[in-house]
Amino acid sequence: MTESTPPDDLLEAATDILAEAVDEELLYTDAVWSSPADVLALSSHLTEGLVLTHRLTADEISRGQVPLTPDLVILDWDEGDGLDLGDGSRLAYEPGASIHGEDNASLAGPDGWLGNFGPGDVVSFVRTGRSVSVGPAGDLGDDRHEVELLRGTIDGRIPLGGCDEAVPFILDALTSDPTAFRHPVRPLGELLQAAGLEQRGFSFGRAGDDWMSAGEEHHQRELDRLSDTWGFNRCCQAAFDQAYEALARTQRGEDIDARDVAAGLSHGAVAPALAEYCIDLEREVQLSDLAAAVFAGTPRHTAGARLLVAAVADHHGDALGAEAALRQALRDDPTYGPAAADLARYEFDRGELARAITLLRHEDLDPEGPMLAFLEAFRHRFDESIPALGGLTPRQALDDPTRREDLLALLREMDGHSDLGAGQGFDAGHLRILLGLDPGS
Repeated sequence: MTESTPPDDLLEAATDILAEAVDEELLYTDAVWSSPADVLALSSHLTEGLVLTHRLTADEISRGQVPLTPDLVILDWDEGDGLDLGDGSRLAYEPGASIHGEDNASLAGPDGWLGNFGPGDVVSFVRTGRSVSVGPAGDLGDDRHEVELLRGTIDGRIPLGGCDEAVPFILDALTSDPTAFRHPVRPLGELLQAAGLEQRGFSFGRAGDDWMSAGEEHHQRELDRLSDTWGFNRCCQAAFDQAYEALARTQRGEDIDARDVAAGLSHGAVAPALAEYCIDLEREVQLSDLAAAVFAGTPRHTAGARLLVAAVADHHGDALGAEAALRQALRDDPTYGPAAADLARYEFDRGELARAITLLRHEDLDPEGPMLAFLEAFRHRFDESIPALGGLTPRQALDDPTRREDLLALLREMDGHSDLGAGQGFDAGHLRILLGLDPGS
């Protein structure tokens, strides 16, 4: 800008600066909503007098909680900690389990607040200020206007093949007509479906379109990461995809081809990769269900399924159960390397260094793998002459009454830091185990 800048240009620049300031101060809060048409609305105006409905299930009545998504998703949108009920109690916000792509939040009321309703009853929630009244919805009104309002928001929110959460569609519809949703109509989930959308998790996309939900996109990224981490080639990827599909089928209560799935799980690193994926997502129950389905369907090629059992046991701190499953996996298939690699950890932890090394030299494992290299170096240092022990090895010093105390002092030094194994990750605790010493010595 200079002194010769035309007034119209100055006005346009000032308008742009003001718009940015409004964006920063207002639009990034829940107090104001902006539609794709740049129409602004106060949240309090959109929610005042809002009437939403929900069809109850027996489980919801029993738990005293109703899910927010999709039917009640904007009921407390501008009040994050819940709403007041007419009797002075609270309808509290409960976040629920955190799962990518899902909204498991609910509203929980006082004991018995849903006791007068039965499964299938439609309940109305009427918002007034920071309060809400709950009662029978009665006869549901004509909702064609609400459906058309929702249908009119779709193009402004999602491109072909895209998706969005329910909140923007509903708030855009209310911004277009703040008098809508002021009488009991069908639940929002049913209206969004009538408007041409379908739901997956908390995401909504056009019915019939090829689209991925937020949860599906996250899972696909995780699957791609697993493929890269485990170095899957084409056949490994195909076997993993087969096992992953079987995992989904067992959760839907559908049958699987147990023999094919068992073979897929026992292919390469498919089972450990699937175990890592599910345990990271706290879906270990699904691993157990898949393994059980395999065992029930075939007596052959079960090594990979047994590794799933071992992974779940290890996750729950059942070392003996995990080790037993791994040993059974190797009895089922002595050529199955992943079970040998996992079993080597247990052998090392109990001080069986030679057995651990033998397991890691399995024909199905990398002969230059980092764990094998570590243990080979560990064994070398274990039987190496050490100046601090008068040139004896740790094993020799243990049997020499004149050097035993020197050995114990050296181990105590290693508990902090020591030249013995520095930079190699050697653990004095493992040395004690290998020497048969008490852990506190």
